[in-house]
Amino acid sequence: MELVDFIRDNYADLKSGKEISGSFRFNGFNNLHNAFGSVEVLSAKVRGNYVDIELLDTFDFNKNDKNPLVKMGRSAQETGKLNPYFTIVKCRYKLK
Repeated sequence: MELVDFIRDNYADLKSGKEISGSFRFNGFNNLHNAFGSVEVLSAKVRGNYVDIELLDTFDFNKNDKNPLVKMGRSAQETGKLNPYFTIVKCRYKLK
């Protein structure tokens, strides 16, 4: 739903041919929230009847998160036992 909201919020600019960037957070306790949390939109652009979107997700453990599991991961990250990394995900959304 959050991806659809991002497209809806930027629909006029997308339809006019602009390439959009930004960020948003997947909310709730669902698979996308658990997999990504917050993402950066590197690029969103209309191509024909679709919006092609590139998302950047950085896998790291946020410093101020209150979740004990995240704190444990952050501790391991700070001592070099875990290394942050990133993924780029390409999505295609069909315009209605």
